[in-house]
Amino acid sequence: MFGFLKSLFGGGQREEPQEKIEAKIELYKADWCPHCKTAARFLVKIPADDVRVYDVDRDKGRAQEMVKRTGGRTSIPQIFINDVHIGGSTDLVRAAQSGRLNQVLGLS
Repeated sequence: MFGFLKSLFGGGQREEPQEKIEAKIELYKADWCPHCKTAARFLVKIPADDVRVYDVDRDKGRAQEMVKRTGGRTSIPQIFINDVHIGGSTDLVRAAQSGRLNQVLGLS
């Protein structure tokens, strides 16, 4: 497991990668949402070169886009990595633990 992913689970000191990963991370969130804050803290540790955060409360167009991209889900957060729908914050943690996150990031 890469150092930055290991650090997400308290596996020792955080290791900083030498360069960014070619990956696009998109987070649909709202400022008031505690699960969104959890997901953002998790995602900020991934050294992706393209990170986009969309506030669905402030931008109704992004909210509609999120619902369309997720197949009708209206809950937040919703996370996409390299245009693959990961799901919410719990799904993100599960993806990291199962190795799916590494696959989507192109690390395995």
